[in-house]
Amino acid sequence: MNIWNDPKWARRLLVIGWFLTSISTVMVIAAIAGIVNERHFIRTATKADAIVVEMVERSGDNGPTYAPVFTFTDHAGHEQKVYSRCSSYPPAYRVGDKIPVLYLPAAPRNAQIQGFFDMWGWMTIVGGLGVVYGIIGPVLLIVVRRQRDKSSQPSDAPSATGGQ
Repeated sequence: MNIWNDPKWARRLLVIGWFLTSISTVMVIAAIAGIVNERHFIRTATKADAIVVEMVERSGDNGPTYAPVFTFTDHAGHEQKVYSRCSSYPPAYRVGDKIPVLYLPAAPRNAQIQGFFDMWGWMTIVGGLGVVYGIIGPVLLIVVRRQRDKSSQPSDAPSATGGQ
């Protein structure tokens, strides 16, 4: 069975192609918005040195992951304790590690670790998948349409069953 000549499969593949193309646009826009927001945060944030005081276990899809809890002294001299949003397995940090953090003076409890994945991780994943879907979707649309057009054109070639 040739799925390209089956109208049901062609319709399904077109829907998948349009879905991937559409969702890729949303994903890339979300990643760009996140990048713009993160760059603004970096420009306006204050840097501090923090100490990892605890590792909190979180349940993940493939088992436990570990998120650091860190403390630092903000610009007003108050000690802040922050639970990182990012977790990993194996743990990226150990209790006692000194780490750089960024925070907004108006919201020091929202401090984040100054590391690639902590700052850019979700944008890299969402943007990367968006780019991949943005390639697969249009390619699928083009291939399905070309195959559909090819199968709907009358054949001008002589038949292989003996006609000259």
